[in-house]
Amino acid sequence: TTFKKEFPKSEYIPYLDTMIQPIITFYKKANTPLSKNIRFVKNYENINSLKELTSFLKGKTIYIDVWATWCGPCKEEFKHKKALKDLLNSKGVELLYISIDRKEKDKHWREMIQFYGLEGHHIRVNKELDKDLIRIFNKKGSIYIPWYLLIDKQGNIIKKHAKRPSQLKELEREINTLKK
Repeated sequence: TTFKKEFPKSEYIPYLDTMIQPIITFYKKANTPLSKNIRFVKNYENINSLKELTSFLKGKTIYIDVWATWCGPCKEEFKHKKALKDLLNSKGVELLYISIDRKEKDKHWREMIQFYGLEGHHIRVNKELDKDLIRIFNKKGSIYIPWYLLIDKQGNIIKKHAKRPSQLKELEREINTLKK
C-alpha cells in the first residue's frame, strides 16, 4: 500500500495487487477468532506415539490427515473439507490433523489451521511422534504427504493408507467396511 501511495500511476500496480491481495486475505482470516470446532490436543508437545495420541479418542473411529503448512497437495485437499466433514459426521468419525511442521513454525501452523477453517483435533509432532509416524509409514525413513489413516474404536490402524478427501466415494466405502 505504501508503493501505491507513492506511485499511484505506476504500471506495476495491477501486478502487485494480484500478488498482495492473497496475502492480505490470508492474514485477515488467520487472525480472526478460532472456531469452537478447532481443538488443539492438550499437552501435545508430550505425545510421543500414534497409539498414545489416539488414546484420547478411544471408543471412536478416527480419520487422520497428516499434513504440513508447506505442502501444496495437502492444501489442495482442504478444498474438500466441507464434503469430508459431512461424510465423517454422518458416520460418527472424528477428524484428527497431524502436522509434521517443526516447532519454529508453530505460529504459521496455527494461522494455516484458522485460514483453512480446519475443524477437528490438531497436533503438531515432536521428534518422537515424528519418528513413530515414519516407522508406521514404512517407506525407507520417509513420509509422503498428504497421508491419511483410519483408526478403529479400539485404537488400531485399520487402513494405513486411506483415501483422500478428494476421493470421497472411495473413502466412504473404506469407512463402511469398518466394524461398527
